[in-house]
Amino acid sequence: MKKWCTCIVTWQNGRGVINNTNSFALLLITMSLPNNWLAINEAEWMRMVNTGRCQLLDPFFSVITDSAPWIAFVVPGLVLAFFLIQKNREKAIKAFYSLLAVSVAALATTLLKYWIDRPRPFETYGFIEKLSTGGSPSFPSGHTTDAFALAIVLTMFSGKWWIAAPAFIWALLVAWSRMHLGVHYPTDVAAGAFIGVVVGASVFRVLTRRCLTKS
Repeated sequence: MKKWCTCIVTWQNGRGVINNTNSFALLLITMSLPNNWLAINEAEWMRMVNTGRCQLLDPFFSVITDSAPWIAFVVPGLVLAFFLIQKNREKAIKAFYSLLAVSVAALATTLLKYWIDRPRPFETYGFIEKLSTGGSPSFPSGHTTDAFALAIVLTMFSGKWWIAAPAFIWALLVAWSRMHLGVHYPTDVAAGAFIGVVVGASVFRVLTRRCLTKS
């Protein structure tokens, strides 16, 4: 089994500008720490979040976590269908680009998963209770990538705070659910969120700018 290389990534989104400075700083700090430092702290974090969880919330977080893969692709698809019916070509193209951006982010995460090949927390620590599906490698979190990619493209597509706010709240709940249900580490969901936002926003912006240039 491959040795997993640890990294911490964060993202900050303000006024549509993504600031990556903190990500590189945290990455350098993490790489300078002893090899077992992060593993020990993540194990304790998982003990608190999973083992010490409120079990009454298990059904709620199960629904949240199961919603991520299909909502991330169904919502852009429905938006695309709506604008096609309305014969709004510009919005339909942007909706298609939204779907494409989410797909590219999901693909990037899938490739990283099998390249890094990190075991799931319930495979490494016997005290962690697995309460959801999790058969592929752990890092990064695919559900979290899907959720944050959708949140950022909906924000960029609509430009409306009342769409952005619930989208990101839902994405944060998806990220927490993956830890609550024992199938991902904190760094898995942090990396998933980072990839979802950065890749999703980058693909959407590049494609929409190209479309506007051609117009």
